[in-house]
Amino acid sequence: MRHHLKSFFMDKYEMVGITKNYDSIIKYESLHLRVLLIFLIIGSIAIFSQGCGRKIDVQKPEFSLMEVDRQFSKLSEEQGIYTAFDTFMADSAIMYRDNAHPLMGRETIRGVLSKGSKGSLRWQPFRAEVAASGELGYTLGKYVNDFTDSSGQIQVIKGYYITVWKKQSDGQWKFIFDTGNQSPTFENKNSPTGKWVGHYPHSFEKPQ
Repeated sequence: MRHHLKSFFMDKYEMVGITKNYDSIIKYESLHLRVLLIFLIIGSIAIFSQGCGRKIDVQKPEFSLMEVDRQFSKLSEEQGIYTAFDTFMADSAIMYRDNAHPLMGRETIRGVLSKGSKGSLRWQPFRAEVAASGELGYTLGKYVNDFTDSSGQIQVIKGYYITVWKKQSDGQWKFIFDTGNQSPTFENKNSPTGKWVGHYPHSFEKPQ
């Protein structure tokens, strides 16, 4: 998630004898591991959809799953990141972050989030897919994380995320995997301040 929670996940690996290119090495390896995992998850959904004997109309579940993700975002805006994630994550949830070890399981994630987070986090899904069984799916979207830094300046981080969901025994969707990355940026030369801003594809409406 979303999210790329760089603003409040600042802890990094502690390694011995690492070179001055440490950050670049970690980002390169992390990206490849993340891409591989995402492809494995999406591939599993596709196989599960084809191999399951019980078929349902997946169009309605896709809209339903996107609405769940929107409610997830709404709760984050209204009651904070900790409450939202604690409400919507499964006990076995995993979160991947940049330059940090994965967070494995509800208690680990809660432990990190309970230490506090900066600003607000909101997002908007633009795609969802649900397996034919109706029990596994994912959402893709974009997020905005804004906060006030130590100098009192307002900072805005924008990016994209993927969340993998699993329907629980009570019929509720809970996320089992969540990760994201900051979107590419460019310098707006037409801006009086020359401020760097996030770039979104023109076909997507950025969150307000």
